[in-house]
Amino acid sequence: MNKRKEQPPLVNNERRIRKHIHGQLHTFEVDAPPGFIDLCERWTQKIIDGRKTTAVEDVVTKKKSGRLRVEKAPFELCHDLLLKGSPFTDLKIQILKSRCSSEDKLQALLESVPWELWIPNNRKIEWDIRVDSLNSRLYNEGRIKKLASVFLNKKAATKIETPPLQIAIDLTLERESLEIFLSLGGRDFWQRGQKQNLQHAAPLREDLASCLVLRLAELSDAWTNGMKPSLIVNPFCGTGTLLHESALHLSRMGQTQSLEKNWLYPHLPFFKPAAFAHSRKKILEEIKQVKNAQPVTFVGEDKDQILTKATQSWFESISFSEQSLFEAKVVQKDSCEWSVEDKTLSKNQLGWILANPPFGIRLSNTSQGGTEKMYTEFAKRILKSAEHSSKSSARWTGVVLCPGAESWMAMKKVLQGWSQKCEHFTLGGLDIRAFYFSSPVKKK
Repeated sequence: MNKRKEQPPLVNNERRIRKHIHGQLHTFEVDAPPGFIDLCERWTQKIIDGRKTTAVEDVVTKKKSGRLRVEKAPFELCHDLLLKGSPFTDLKIQILKSRCSSEDKLQALLESVPWELWIPNNRKIEWDIRVDSLNSRLYNEGRIKKLASVFLNKKAATKIETPPLQIAIDLTLERESLEIFLSLGGRDFWQRGQKQNLQHAAPLREDLASCLVLRLAELSDAWTNGMKPSLIVNPFCGTGTLLHESALHLSRMGQTQSLEKNWLYPHLPFFKPAAFAHSRKKILEEIKQVKNAQPVTFVGEDKDQILTKATQSWFESISFSEQSLFEAKVVQKDSCEWSVEDKTLSKNQLGWILANPPFGIRLSNTSQGGTEKMYTEFAKRILKSAEHSSKSSARWTGVVLCPGAESWMAMKKVLQGWSQKCEHFTLGGLDIRAFYFSSPVKKK
């Protein structure tokens, strides 16, 4: 009698992965920058609607505990969420949901997860565990984290000489409901990679900058009846984050040019390289099919020559499918000396202004009039640019980050009669207001 050949563990795992992961519907969780969960919900729905397949007809998005849930989703949707999710801080997949009311039950649930399908067994692992316990009998988050850490360290390879892989896990306990999420992007998913070699303090986060650009685009469409910008100006550009994110948005590139090797997903056993590459190719093909795109000029200004060179080199390194229509001019210049002539718009054109002035000693020095005076002067220069361009029925729309109510009110006062909206959020202990504005339509 012939004995049936036993399949090696790797083959068995591949089959189980296809059945239990790729072949199932999933719950994904999106982390968003503070204050932008609603924006990310709208952007997620736009990504889902863009797939135009029956597989996503039953997908549901909803907010829960300050995060965004995407439920009843086919596995492949994660590719679009990763590649188009420029405003997201992280993307996670649910690997367990069950009831849990004791430490013994928690231990049993951790044992029940088929970890060999979710995490690699050929890499050293550094666990990044985050616990959120709400009205739970296991209220001690530190204790829960310790129990999970001890268990997971036993599961990780220890004798393989490779650089450790950092895997992020979230455990959420709400009353007696336990959910475990595995990060697909990694805690640094929000980074694009272009600033890794710059040793400058406090650069603006890419996910936050992307949200600011997306929100500006929403308001700009509403205020200008859908006009698209032909000039993007970024005073105080620094490392160019706002300028870069506006280029990624207008080109519809999203995260397609990001260094996904720094993401967690490609290192996990259920990674689908062919499907991921196909999703990226499809997105790039869709971008090429967009017709009637107008030329866009990106202008960045900063006093630091090192930063201006880095900002310019980023544009030269990115392969925009519409690159011939994009022109970048990044110059070494003090944006406090904003000039009108080099920011003139032609007839019926729209310009965007994106500014994150440095909230430092130079601008806050009381002997120079303080931050409030600086924002007043900056608003006056914007007003002059608009008046200079209004002869050709051009429009200016923009967003300026303000460090407090005084600087926001200073700009609001100068730009009276303009469309205005101020949205408040906190970031790393900073209390910030995003002041959006749009010049009025010229009266005939």
